[in-house]
Amino acid sequence: MFYKLLFAFTLSFSYLVAQATTSDPNSWDPKGWTPLRIHGGIPRKAVSGDDGFAFRKSYVCQAPYFGKIIPGMVFAPGSSLVGFCWISYGGAQIPVVTYSVLHNQGDRFLTWQRYPKGNQSPNFPYALVIGGYEGQYNPVYICRSKYYKDSVIGKYVEGHGCYFASEGKEHLYSIYDEKETSYFEVLLTVK
Repeated sequence: MFYKLLFAFTLSFSYLVAQATTSDPNSWDPKGWTPLRIHGGIPRKAVSGDDGFAFRKSYVCQAPYFGKIIPGMVFAPGSSLVGFCWISYGGAQIPVVTYSVLHNQGDRFLTWQRYPKGNQSPNFPYALVIGGYEGQYNPVYICRSKYYKDSVIGKYVEGHGCYFASEGKEHLYSIYDEKETSYFEVLLTVK
C-alpha cells in the first residue's frame, strides 16, 4: 500500500512540475493566438522565428491537422509561400490554410534559448511555450533552427528534438545529435 501511495504521489508531483515549466498562449491575457483573417496580414507584434540573418522572414503559427494542433511557420507577405501555415507531420511538409499566428500583445517577455544537446530534461530558466497538442494531454512546444539559409520554425517534442518542415519533407534535429549544424532553440517566456 505504501508503494502505491508513493507511486501516486510521484506521478502527481511529476505532473505539477511539468505544468510549472510550461506556458500556454491560450491562457495569456490577451490571448496569444490570432486566427487568420481573410485578406489580413501578419498581426502586429507577431512572434518572429528569424535570427536576423534569414533568407525569408517567418513567424510562429499553429494549425489544426487530423485532430491535432501543430506549430509551424508562416511567411511574411512578399514570399511565394505566403498564405499557409507550413507544418511538419508524418514525414512531410504540409501547407494548412486555416491557422493562427502567435503574437505578444501583452508585452510578455519571450526569448529563444539554445537546447543543450544530449540532455533529455534540461532546466530552462523560463517556461516552454506550448505550440499545440499531438494528443489530448501531449503538448508540443515551439522550436526554431537554421536549415541552409532559412530560419525554420517547428515543434519540439520532448525526448526527441525539433521537427520542422522544408523542401517537402519533415526533418528532425535530435536532442542526441552532437553536430553543430543541427542545433535548435526553444521558445521560452517569463510567466
